[in-house]
Amino acid sequence: MLTVLMMIHQSTSQQTFNFETASNPGWSTGGGDPPYAFTRNSGATYQRVAGQNSGPTAGYGGTGYYYYTNTYLGSSSGDLFTLAYNGSACSAAGQVVATVVFHYHMYGYYLGELKVVNAEGRTVWSLSGNQGNAWMAASVDVYDASFRFEY
Repeated sequence: MLTVLMMIHQSTSQQTFNFETASNPGWSTGGGDPPYAFTRNSGATYQRVAGQNSGPTAGYGGTGYYYYTNTYLGSSSGDLFTLAYNGSACSAAGQVVATVVFHYHMYGYYLGELKVVNAEGRTVWSLSGNQGNAWMAASVDVYDASFRFEY
């Protein structure tokens, strides 16, 4: 189970995405066969509700929405889940994404690797495996027009 909540720092301004609304301009969640889509959620994940020990009980700080992937049911090794930002808010201001600050929750079994990948396809950050039952923070320098999370 992987969950993501994030904020983008640009060179002279900051754009925050908290995913509280279903519409987040510039974002796409994959979909297709593959890549598979991240799912928007609030509260506990299905796995938590069903008594399985994976995923968060709530969004970062105890409330709010987040995106997650379910790698427990129906997925197999090599499946690709994506959550991509096309850089539209930055390019409208003539800037690029400088730093991505995000929170992640990687708890449970069957966890793979979370990556932040820049527009050129280069992995600029990655983490694998169970990281415990807590929201963790990361800050990644991207310096590119767009980026994506891959899992």
